Amino acid sequence: MVQIFAGQSTAALLRLPPEILEQILSELDEPYDLLSFAFASHACSRLAIPTHTQYRVLRLRTPMPELWAHLAERADLARHIREVRFCSRMDRSSRDRFPYTLVNSDAAKYPGAAEERTKNIVCALAHMSRLRKFTWNHQADVKSGQPVDRALEEVVCGVLARAPGLRQLRLSGLCADHVRHGMSRPGVLYPLWEVSGLTAISLVGHGWARDSNADSVVAMLHRSPDVEFLAVPAELNGLHLCRFPRLKKLVLEMVAGTAGAATHLDNISLFLENHPTIEELSWYPVGAVKLSPGTLPALKRLKGPRQIFDAMEESGSSWPLEDLDIWSLGFESLSAAMSLDPTTVRKVSITTAGTIESIWAFAERFRAITWLSLPAYYISETTDGPQRIPIEQWLDILQRFPNLEVLRGLGMWNAVGESKERMHQVILDLVERCPNLRELDYLRVCPEHGNYKVIKIIRERDPEDSELEHVRYEVHKPKLWDWLDTMAGRFN
Repeated sequence: MVQIFAGQSTAALLRLPPEILEQILSELDEPYDLLSFAFASHACSRLAIPTHTQYRVLRLRTPMPELWAHLAERADLARHIREVRFCSRMDRSSRDRFPYTLVNSDAAKYPGAAEERTKNIVCALAHMSRLRKFTWNHQADVKSGQPVDRALEEVVCGVLARAPGLRQLRLSGLCADHVRHGMSRPGVLYPLWEVSGLTAISLVGHGWARDSNADSVVAMLHRSPDVEFLAVPAELNGLHLCRFPRLKKLVLEMVAGTAGAATHLDNISLFLENHPTIEELSWYPVGAVKLSPGTLPALKRLKGPRQIFDAMEESGSSWPLEDLDIWSLGFESLSAAMSLDPTTVRKVSITTAGTIESIWAFAERFRAITWLSLPAYYISETTDGPQRIPIEQWLDILQRFPNLEVLRGLGMWNAVGESKERMHQVILDLVERCPNLRELDYLRVCPEHGNYKVIKIIRERDPEDSELEHVRYEVHKPKLWDWLDTMAGRFN
C-alpha cells in the first residue's frame, strides 16, 4: 500500500464510483494499510478516517452501552470490524481500542440496562460479517455492578457459532463455568459447541476441564481440523483422540489440579506423539511424563517444568530447540544436556543459581545465544547460601556471549544500586563488551502498565567515516503486547 500511494497519483483511483472505493477500503484488514491510504491525500483521508481506521479492532474493559448502541444502529460500520476483545477491567497489558468520533458520547442517553446492552451487543456482532478474532475474559465487573451474565454469554456464543469468517477464538475467566454435561441449562445445549472452521483456539477455565463436558469439548475441536494454535486444559479427557495435521503451537495449562494423574499424562504423551508438526510447547502440568524417541521432531520453543525436559533427555532423541524456559533447570544440567544442539539455541531463561564456573561452562557451550535472562545470584563454594553476582562478574559473564542482543532481568541493576552515574557507566561498559547488544531491562517500572521499562541501544555509523560508530541509548516504555501477538500472531 505504501508504495502504491506514495509513488503514484491517486487521481485515477478517486475517480472510481464511491461504492467501489468503499469496497476496496473494506477489504483492507490492517490499520497500517488504511493509514497509508489516508496519508496519500486529503480526499483519501476523508474516505478512510474514521469510518475505517476506527472500525477494525475493539478492545474493551468497560460496558460502554453507548458504543454498542452505535454499532447496533450502524451496520454499515460494524461490518468492518475484524476483531473483538472483551477484557477484564484490570487488564492494562494493551491499550483499549474503540470508535469514538461518530459515537454519541452522551452517556445519559444510555442508562445501561443489561437487557438493552445485551440486545445491542448481539445485534452488533451479527452485523460483523468480517469478524475474524474473538477474545473474552468473562468476569464480573464489580465497579460497574455487573455480575457474570450467563444470558449474554449464551447469546454471544450463538452468534459466534454462526460467524462465517471467525478463525481465532479465546475464551477464559468464567466462560462455560456453568455448563454441565454439555448443557448450559436443562434441555439446552451450550451453543458454542457448534463453532467450526477455527485455526486458533484457546479454552482456559474450569468449565472446559470438567469431565462431564469433555465429550462436547472434543467434538467441538473435531469441527476445526485445521487448527494451528491450541490452548486447552491439561485435564481435558479425550484430547488424545483429536488430530490436527497443521498444529504448530500447543499450550497445556493445569486448571483443575488433577493433571498429575497418570491417565492425563499418558494421554498427553500420546497426543504429542501424534502431532509431529508442533514447533512450540508451553507445558504447565506437574508430574513425570514419558516421551517416545522421535516425539516432537520439529520442536523449537519449549516452556514448562523440569519434568518435561528430563523426559526429553531420557528419550535419547535430539531437538532443534531455539527457545528454552524451563523451571528449576540449572546451568550444569543445560551444559550436559544431550537432547540440545547448542548451535540452534538462541533464547534461554534461567532462574536457578549456579556457581560462577558453571555459568562460564554454559556460556562456552551456548555461544549462539542472542536472548538471555539470568538469575541475580550465584552459589559460592566458600560461603553459605546464594551470593549476589557483583557487577564485575556480570560484565565478565555477558561478554562471553558474543551474539547477545537482548538481556532480561534486573540482577545486574541489583548489583549496581541506585546510582544513575554508575548505571550509565555500566551501560557503556556493557555496550563495549557486547557489540550486538540492542536491548536490556531498566530498573524502573512504567506506571501505566506495571512492566519494566527497557533500554534501547542505538548504534549509528558515522556518515563521513563508515568505520566509526556512534552509540547511544534511550529508555523506552515497555512494548504493549496482547494475546494475538504473543500466542497466535505467527499463525494469522
